[in-house]
Amino acid sequence: MVRLSVFKTDKSGEKILYDKIFDGNLFNSVRQITDFFDLTYGTSSSFKTSDWQRTDKLNFPRLAIREAILNVFIHRDYSSFSSKIAINVYPDKLQISSYGGLPRGISIKSLSEDHLSVPVNPTIAHIFFLRKWIELIGIGTVRMIAQCRELGFKEPVWIQKDSIVSVVFPDVKVPFNYNEGISEGISEGLNILISKAIAEGLTEGLTEGIKGIYITVIEALIKKGSLNVNMIAEELNKSGKTVERYVAFLKEIGAIEYEGSKKAGGYKVTDYLLKRNKQ
Repeated sequence: MVRLSVFKTDKSGEKILYDKIFDGNLFNSVRQITDFFDLTYGTSSSFKTSDWQRTDKLNFPRLAIREAILNVFIHRDYSSFSSKIAINVYPDKLQISSYGGLPRGISIKSLSEDHLSVPVNPTIAHIFFLRKWIELIGIGTVRMIAQCRELGFKEPVWIQKDSIVSVVFPDVKVPFNYNEGISEGISEGLNILISKAIAEGLTEGLTEGIKGIYITVIEALIKKGSLNVNMIAEELNKSGKTVERYVAFLKEIGAIEYEGSKKAGGYKVTDYLLKRNKQ
């Protein structure tokens, strides 16, 4: 189980901008977590007056963070059933933590140097190796440092406290602010989907009041990650029957989609709307 949280302030603050649990198989979890970083940070593009070609720049050290995520799966102490892998994004840093000390013979200092690969869970490491996700030669942490330097980010810092090992990326900060601008991006994307629905005869149009309620539903899903109908009803303080109608329409026009099993799953915002909001 992995919990990914984005905090408006430090961890002692009450405001959480985004909070999601990933509890599927390892491959799906890694893909979904890396998708989160790709979607929320992405790349920035620019044009120089002396060059007609566009220049794209990563807004985060993608490979370094991916390596860190793989490492916590490979080195976690799975005998501790109650502990979670924690990925926390703060206003001034990203911290990825997992229960389980460093492998025997490996120190914090040696992580920045060439060292032997000593996975705590060799079977999991071997599966990732077979899928060509890791190299198993002990250069992963060295490569993380190199990529951060190459992209102009500060080097990651490793911390071991008791049985918890964390890696901190000082320059990877909260990438969004839900208090400003979120409704504009959602509204623009929703207008496009509604126009398409009108053209296809799915609806004759919406009042601004109803559209505002739909935006509130989508905002709640973005902030919470995934919610079922009862949870959405609680967020909006409306009846389940009413929310079912909202959800049915948003699903029909492609604004939200259902994810997971019938019992444990929930609705999430589609990639289209998330990308539109980011833009």
